[in-house]
Amino acid sequence: MNKIAEIIDEKRLYIFDRTQFDWSSIRHSGQIFRDPPCEIIDDGEKILITTRYQGQYFDTKGNPQSPSQWLWNYFDLDTDYAEIKKELLRFEVLRESIDAGYGIRILRQPFVETIISFIISANNNIKRISKSVEILCEKFGTKVGNFYSFPTLEQLSLLSLEDFQKIGCGYRSKYLVDAVKILKDAERDLGKFSVKELRYLDNQELMRCLLKIPGIGPKVGACIALFCDDFHRLDVAPVDTWIEKALLQLGENDSNIILRNKYAGVAQQYIFYYLQHLRKNLI
Repeated sequence: MNKIAEIIDEKRLYIFDRTQFDWSSIRHSGQIFRDPPCEIIDDGEKILITTRYQGQYFDTKGNPQSPSQWLWNYFDLDTDYAEIKKELLRFEVLRESIDAGYGIRILRQPFVETIISFIISANNNIKRISKSVEILCEKFGTKVGNFYSFPTLEQLSLLSLEDFQKIGCGYRSKYLVDAVKILKDAERDLGKFSVKELRYLDNQELMRCLLKIPGIGPKVGACIALFCDDFHRLDVAPVDTWIEKALLQLGENDSNIILRNKYAGVAQQYIFYYLQHLRKNLI
C-alpha cells in the first residue's frame, strides 16, 4: 500500500496521496453538515491538516488522543481507498461517478454527533440541516478558541423541546428530546442503546436497535451505521431519493449487485455526489 499520510506533530498531519483525499467532494457527499475542527490547506502537492480545536480529544473508547491522532482516525487514513475504488471499478456503470468523486472518504464521526445530526437531517435539505447543526453548536456547545464543539450528551440533556424548535428542528424536536433521553439512560446503565453494546452487533441487529430510537428510520439508521466511527459499516448503503433515482437508472440486476457489495456504502457516496452535487446522470 502506498503511503497515504503522515503525522507531523501532535497538531498537524500531511496527506500525500491526493488521489485518495479531496475535501470538496467529501464535504458535498452528504455525510457531514459542518466543517470539522481543522484547517485543510492544499498546496498542489500535498495537503496539510491542522487542528483548530484546542480542547481534549478522545478515541471511541474514551482514551485521550493527540489532535493529529484524532484527525487521522476522523479522516479514516488507515484505509486504502485505492483498493476500494479498484473493487468498485469492476462495475462499469460506476466509473464516471468514481472518477468525479475520486477523493471521497467515509468520515468516522462521533457517536452522539452522528445520531443527533442525522435525526435533524430526516426529510430536510442540507442548507437547513447545516444551519440547525451550526446553531446547536454555537448556542449549546463549548467554545474553545474559535471553534464550537458539538454539545455533549450531558449538555444536550438540558435542552427542552422549545430549544430544539428555536434552532429550526421542527417536528424532529420531539424525536431529539426522546433520543437524547434514551442515549443518556443507556450511557448511565449500559443498556441496549449504549454505544459500548451497539458497536459489537452485526448489521441486522444494529439496525434493529437503531430503529427503536425516535426519529431514526431506515435511511437515517443506515447513515449512522456508515458514518459513525463506532460502526463504520462500509457495506451499508443509505437509500434516499437520490439513490432511488440512481437505482432506477442502473436497473434491478446492477442495483442488487452493488448494494450487496462489501463497499456498498462507499459506492453510495460516489453516486450521491455525482447525482446530487454535480447534477449528472449515471447513464
